[in-house]
Amino acid sequence: MTREPQDSETNPPVADEPPPFLGAWRRVYAAVLIYLAAVIFLFYLFGRAFAG
Repeated sequence: MTREPQDSETNPPVADEPPPFLGAWRRVYAAVLIYLAAVIFLFYLFGRAFAG
């Protein structure tokens, strides 16, 4: 009985490509978190301005 080769045996893992903007995935994640924090803060201000 022959064993089928696993995908990792036939194709070695490929390093992640850099994102098309900001140069590094860590910067992209940081930008997304900053954006999310800004949106949450703006909704907070909006809610306080129009709360009865």
